[in-house]
Amino acid sequence: MLSITSLNSKTSKLALSLVFVASLAACGGSDDPVPAVIALADVPALTISPTTATAATAALTAAPAGFTFPAGVPAFGTTAATTVAFTAPAAGTTTPAFSIKSGTGTATGTVSYGSCIFNVTTSTVPGIVAPTTITVNPCAFDANTAGKTVTAGSTATITVPAALILGTATSTPTNVTITVTNNGATNTLTVNGGSLGSVTGTVTTGASGG
Repeated sequence: MLSITSLNSKTSKLALSLVFVASLAACGGSDDPVPAVIALADVPALTISPTTATAATAALTAAPAGFTFPAGVPAFGTTAATTVAFTAPAAGTTTPAFSIKSGTGTATGTVSYGSCIFNVTTSTVPGIVAPTTITVNPCAFDANTAGKTVTAGSTATITVPAALILGTATSTPTNVTITVTNNGATNTLTVNGGSLGSVTGTVTTGASGG
């Protein structure tokens, strides 16, 4: 049978051992790796066309509040602030719906690609008489990823400013969420599930730490 003195001695040794192990875990090792942080290059603008239709729909609908052009959109004949918003295609269709708001007027319809073809079905916007079709070229979605950072070997979401280019007009940037997957020298980008392609990156930090 263990004596009380012997039991207390064993308990004290166990407690000291646990404290020692906990101290080691807290301190960590001087050779623990610090994950590299990658600064992204800027992703090229997505030119909207029939061949980029899937990515275009994802990109255009990534900004629910739409894209605002403070001085209007010449291709629409508007000179007051104009907001263009897109919603996902209705069930059984492949073309997103749009709304164009300028002043007190609103125009609605669906958009197809080649570059951007606005098929207007209703309108109270001065200068846009429905039904009509307005083709805008160029039409592009331009997200600015330059300098945004991700951890090497990870998949992360980042918020970046993005603008819509309609002819000679460029919208005020609005924030959209982009998913970045880093795989070594390549960073693959998607927005709202649609591919934006890939960009290179520059290692900004990452070394053995203490």
